[in-house]
Amino acid sequence: MTYNEALSQLDEPIEGKDYGNKMMVSKSNGEYILKSKYGLSYCTRDWPAPFTPTGKDLEATDYKIVTSTSEN
Repeated sequence: MTYNEALSQLDEPIEGKDYGNKMMVSKSNGEYILKSKYGLSYCTRDWPAPFTPTGKDLEATDYKIVTSTSEN
């Protein structure tokens, strides 16, 4: 699925939570992207960080929706 298709399937954070439950990931870019109350974020080793898509992210067509970083 494309970047925009996957982005449309992400859930918004519910009240009392900082992040949504669903993430999108692409094997070609390797980033787990999720919606936060501050905007888009990607998972890092320590903490989610702000995410701004690059051309490579927007061109990828292999996104899928996951609920855990252990899903491949």
